[in-house]
Amino acid sequence: MKNSMMKTLRKIALAVLLTSATFAAHAQNPIKIKSSETRHGPENGALVIIGGGGVTPEIWDKILELAGGKEHAKFVVVTNAAGPGINNRSGSARALREFVGEENVGILDLKTIREANDEKNLEKLRQATGVFFDGGRQWRIADAYLNTLAHEEFQKVLERGGVIAGSSAGASIQGSFLWRGDTKTPDILVGDHTQGLGFLKNSVIDQHILARNRQFDLIEFVKGAPQLIGIGLDESTAVVVVRDELEVVGKSIATIHSYPNIISEKTETAVSPQPENPNPAEPAAGFPSGPRVRYSNGSADAYKPFLVLKSGQKYDLKERKVIPPPRREFPRGFVPGATPVAANPTSPVEPAANPNENRPRRRPSATPENPAAAAPASANTEKTEPAKTSEPKKPVAEPDKPASAEPKPKEEKPAENVSEKKSDEKPSDEKPANAPEQK
Repeated sequence: MKNSMMKTLRKIALAVLLTSATFAAHAQNPIKIKSSETRHGPENGALVIIGGGGVTPEIWDKILELAGGKEHAKFVVVTNAAGPGINNRSGSARALREFVGEENVGILDLKTIREANDEKNLEKLRQATGVFFDGGRQWRIADAYLNTLAHEEFQKVLERGGVIAGSSAGASIQGSFLWRGDTKTPDILVGDHTQGLGFLKNSVIDQHILARNRQFDLIEFVKGAPQLIGIGLDESTAVVVVRDELEVVGKSIATIHSYPNIISEKTETAVSPQPENPNPAEPAAGFPSGPRVRYSNGSADAYKPFLVLKSGQKYDLKERKVIPPPRREFPRGFVPGATPVAANPTSPVEPAANPNENRPRRRPSATPENPAAAAPASANTEKTEPAKTSEPKKPVAEPDKPASAEPKPKEEKPAENVSEKKSDEKPSDEKPANAPEQK
């Protein structure tokens, strides 16, 4: 009897241990991520990754727009990174409540993996159109949510077309590799926590880069892990990622660290440029030559270890190249820098510099002195000489006569001409008055 009871107890104990082990294994196994056509960004939804500092109104507007607008947005603010007791004093939660109302903003501050796997704690996430991760220490977020059911619900917010945003630590946690994840100090770049939540796949994210002089910290790491793309963010600056397209929003800059198309160790032999060398492209006696490290992104930023993007600029994460802005179309005849003419038909228009430049020349009218002026000019008037005539040239009017002088009266014809004309009009059989009779 005792032996059978002992066997039963052992079976129960073994079942409990197996169940606990299975639960623990499920909690620590990576969550399932669906296959996607995108290489880095989410297939659906959007990410807003902020480099710390204050969140500008422009960034808030973008977050609210991507969450469905002020009328439909519902947010969950994750406050774990800031440490215990901060959930009621979250600045981002206060700001969001002013935008969308207090009833549409919830707080998530779960402490353990067991709590993050409890279905009753996930109802807020299942109703959310947006999630915001507060700043602090990113390893605290990983300790509570990494590879849990809550982590899966974060992913489902994106699958529904929502937005995941975060600032400072809430920015770094969105990458697949967790940067500055050491529990001792954020100055240790690769610490005891190295796995992020992976909303931005194949990536590593840093923040406060100019404010804390961190802009060069990602260079060597990305060179050693070329499958990752590095993103550095300054304060009050964000990158908005929709699928594989990234756009910078905010006050300062973002940096892109990409190997090998931006960061390159291609060794090439070249001559150091010298002012005295007439042709630096060819080796010359006395001029040093040898290998050099080339940093190039195929643009004007060649020989730099990272690419700098300002607000409004876009970047293709999949192709790893800058997206040029759309070409501006100007109306026909538009001259850049010229002062536009006011659209007022009654206002006088200033004449051109030479108003007669393109105006057709007016042909002079025919005059008694120049009767040939009205004759049309031939197509080759410049090359063809005028025909010579035997008629004598008419005398030119005397220049001493004033222009206002009265015109010369018309000369009367002699009397004999009149009589001759009259005689011509008489019939041929009419006899003259003084003619003698014919016998």
